[in-house]
Amino acid sequence: LWLKKSKKVFNPKSKIFETLINLVYIIPPERGFFMSTGTNEQMITGGELVAKALKAEGIEVIYTLCGGHIIDIYNGCLNEGIKIIDVRHEEVASHAADGYARMTGKPGCAVVTAGPGTTHAITGVANAFRAEIPMLLIGGQSSLTQHKMGSLQDLPHVDMMQPITKFAATVMSTERCADMVSMAFRETRNGSFGPSFLEIPRDLSLIHI
Repeated sequence: LWLKKSKKVFNPKSKIFETLINLVYIIPPERGFFMSTGTNEQMITGGELVAKALKAEGIEVIYTLCGGHIIDIYNGCLNEGIKIIDVRHEEVASHAADGYARMTGKPGCAVVTAGPGTTHAITGVANAFRAEIPMLLIGGQSSLTQHKMGSLQDLPHVDMMQPITKFAATVMSTERCADMVSMAFRETRNGSFGPSFLEIPRDLSLIHI
């Protein structure tokens, strides 16, 4: 409807109309938001970007319990060839990432959903902290657009994780997903080894860039 109305106002051959068409925001069903620039450049979601960053850090497997806040990270892991081990409880996921690091000498990684998913993983993270084991826990979070609005499973994860991690932070934009993952992994092996926690809001994992 917007395009039809625009054609009545602007000459379709005009530069103004061409610019409007190229900059229109598109919302593909069930995939979130991205901006079309009129080019054929490949675009990826924040979740896929997280998976690429995990792959770059040498992650071959993640331990998880499936949750809606983190589903797009799974899609990226499948594309990158990262094995997904789905466990029965998030505490198992964090302990498994700890055990993986102990057995392989490489950082482990667990991915859990928001709220109780993240709080269930706290015991495994605390254990890794006291034992100086390098691992990364990625936790889901409600959308930034719903922050402090009582959204599903919204809890102050970072505040809870700070005393038992070397690094705990929230990703604030899709563009920063990759470098925040890299930063979190660096901290797991900076000085004394230990766990890091990274919170990724739901809307950021959906956005295409």
